[in-house]
Amino acid sequence: MQAERERILKLCDRVAAGQHGLITTTQATEAGLSAQAVRRLCRSGRWCRVLPGVYQVSGLGDRWKRDVTALGLWLGDDGAIS
Repeated sequence: MQAERERILKLCDRVAAGQHGLITTTQATEAGLSAQAVRRLCRSGRWCRVLPGVYQVSGLGDRWKRDVTALGLWLGDDGAIS
């Protein structure tokens, strides 16, 4: 069970790595995490909620890029940033 959880978290880390350290709830659940697991990761401090449904998983990186990426993820496919 622990090995499977670590595999899922590594998958989430890879998704987030391509998005300035961010992942959405949808992406996390598609990777295999439950909504409850996402909440536990936030309570433990491993993940941090940036916007509703958008979490910072790792890295500090460029804050401006992270914030713009978070907004784009939160807005979804129908949103636009200019």
